[in-house]
Amino acid sequence: MPGSHSNPTRLVAKVGIFSGDQGAAERVYAPLLCTEAAINGWHASRLVRGELECDPQRSPLRMTDRDPAFDDADFAAIKAITDRYRFLGTLGGTHFTVEFPWDPGALTRGLLDERFQEHMRRSNGVSDEDLDRWSGLTSLLQISIADHPLYGRGVQSTLEIPVPSDDPARLANELNAWELSSPDLPPHFGAWCIGPRAITYSSFVPTQSCVPGLLHNLTHWMAVRHVRVRQWLAVSPSRH
Repeated sequence: MPGSHSNPTRLVAKVGIFSGDQGAAERVYAPLLCTEAAINGWHASRLVRGELECDPQRSPLRMTDRDPAFDDADFAAIKAITDRYRFLGTLGGTHFTVEFPWDPGALTRGLLDERFQEHMRRSNGVSDEDLDRWSGLTSLLQISIADHPLYGRGVQSTLEIPVPSDDPARLANELNAWELSSPDLPPHFGAWCIGPRAITYSSFVPTQSCVPGLLHNLTHWMAVRHVRVRQWLAVSPSRH
């Protein structure tokens, strides 16, 4: 969170703990929060010095050279969840991609391309009525095992939202402030930033904190984040 004349710059992680959620608090949230708390000072000192890369073996984390204990079957399991809701998803080994509808009924942003529409008509016999219903803007979620320049191996997740902005840095800052505005928003282990194609929520969980069930949690958190941010942007005074 960038500082102002009255507040310092802060690195923030947040999660709401609800009645009856004790198991998740102990298995998932506590390890993530403790890791964040333990490394925030180290992370801040790297950022202040402009050191965006280093030997992960010199970080406060353990297991920086190990893959998380997830395999192709774990990624197939989260795709099965989104398939049940009829979201369009794809697998590539330990990499999962899915689109959530931003426009009502949208299946994939690819159908906004007229050449792709024509391909679907000719090769798949898709009707114009279906193409009209499935075309539209979507958010793109990607989850994969990846390398972080500071933390080593872990799980990277990104959620791109189709929101144009004349001032993307300001929008990202507004979204990060919004993440702290309510206890019932999804856990906040990451940040909104300016992505290569769109405003993106980016999160990285190092192998040390990759507890069983994490992939399911990340998928659920991002799906809820997609819905809630869409609702907030529709009514936010700064967006109008």
